[in-house]
Amino acid sequence: MNSQSEVIETKSSLPIWALVLGILLPPVGAIMGHIVLSSMRKGEISSVNRNFAVAAVTVGWILTGLLLAAFFLVQLLVWGLQSFFGSLTFN
Repeated sequence: MNSQSEVIETKSSLPIWALVLGILLPPVGAIMGHIVLSSMRKGEISSVNRNFAVAAVTVGWILTGLLLAAFFLVQLLVWGLQSFFGSLTFN
């Protein structure tokens, strides 16, 4: 029974928080996921929740890319509309 309590104590919630941040604030979650994976490799924290850290990195970078793509598409749309309506002359 003592060994089970030791295992529970060594589990880290950082990978889970990294995944939550990966969804809410994608770049922050992705970077935190990288930090957690690095800490796991060094043996500083338990690697029990390694899948959560990998998911945080993956989801964080994918959502970051999608957000950047959406931002640039909106900018392109605004630029296109400005150039279209700016060229019209109303008499």
